[in-house]
Amino acid sequence: MLKIEIDQASIEALAERIGATEEQVLLARTKALRKVQTKVEKEARRLAAKELRMPQRGLGKRFYTEKPEPTDDTLRVWMGAWPI
Repeated sequence: MLKIEIDQASIEALAERIGATEEQVLLARTKALRKVQTKVEKEARRLAAKELRMPQRGLGKRFYTEKPEPTDDTLRVWMGAWPI
């Protein structure tokens, strides 16, 4: 499991300095989660394909993700168990 923790106090201090509203901070956090999600999916797919010695596109339908919402604080990526 990959766990990334963010210091909420630092985020709040930065938002206060630049004058960001709470809604803007939530949207920025969601955008950052989605970018991390994409990177994690690509890397997991790459490593799995390398280990299985098959093209990455063959694994495409076996990775499931849930699009993060602004109120989410967790990012989930599932790998399916269907036979290849």
